[in-house]
Order: sequence, then C-alpha cells, then structure tokens
Amino acid sequence: MASKAKKLVKEQVEFAGEQARLLRAAPGRLVRRAAEKSAQRVKALKRPARVVTRTGVRLALLSQETVANLLELQLEVVTAALTNAAAQLERVARARGVRDVVGGQAAEIRAARARIAADIARVIAILKRAGRGVRAVATDAYADVVKPPVEELVTARRAGPRRRAKRSMRKTARRKSR
Repeated sequence: MASKAKKLVKEQVEFAGEQARLLRAAPGRLVRRAAEKSAQRVKALKRPARVVTRTGVRLALLSQETVANLLELQLEVVTAALTNAAAQLERVARARGVRDVVGGQAAEIRAARARIAADIARVIAILKRAGRGVRAVATDAYADVVKPPVEELVTARRAGPRRRAKRSMRKTARRKSR
C-alpha cells in the first residue's frame, strides 16, 4: 500500500509540474497576443489620423475661401453704400426745393432695394458653395474611414466561402375540394 501511495504522490507531483510549466508559458503567450493585438490597433489608427488631418486642412482652406469671399462682398457693399450716401448728399446740396430732394429719394430707395437683393443672392451663393464643399469633404472623409484598407480586403477574400443561413420552409395546408 505504501508503494501505491508513493506512486500516486509521484504521479501527482509530475502532473503538478506539467501544469506549472503550462501556466508559466501561458502568461507569456497571453501577453504576446495582447501586445500583437494592441500593435495592430495602433497601426489601424494611422489611416484615420491621416484622414482627420487632411480633412481639417481641406476644411480650413474651404472656410478661408468662404470668409475671403464674404469679406470681399462686404467691402463692395460698404463701398457702394458710401458712394450712394455721397451722391445723395450732393443731390441734396444741389436741390432747389423739397420736391427735388423727395423725387431723388424714391429712385434711390428702389435702386438700394435691388442692390440689397443682389447682395443677399451673392451671400446665399457663397454659402451654398461652402455647404457643398463641406458636404464633399465630409463624404470623402467618411468613405476613407469606413472603407477597409487594401490589406484587409485581401485577407477577407482568403477567409473562405460563406455559409448560408438555413431557411425555414413554410408548410402550406392544401385544401381538398369535395
């Protein structure tokens, strides 16, 4: 019986030694796998970072162009307003009576209304152009981030054939005509 006990203890010691070797190797394997996955994730961030940077540059250029166009328009509006104010003051100075002043004012109001409408149309055109540009930048950025890189496409093709989902067939009850 003592020999059987020694044999059992020896088997248990060997089993425990083998388990210890496996446990010693397992953490290393787990750490290597985790490091490998982390490295892949860090590599995967390169493309989105490039996309965000390029998108930021494109948006900055677009906003700079839009602001420049709006400032040019503002300069034209202010210049036109000052020119018209000077012309009105000159007319008032040359007017011989109230009737001349009022007659000139009516024509000037119509011309100002037309200028304001044209300026508003130009502002809307500038903002529409900017909106289309922002939409194009956002669409391109989304497509660049969402589409998988070429490497992922190659590995996805090698994955093998897809399995089709099983479909349940409907059983139809047949009516017997009598």
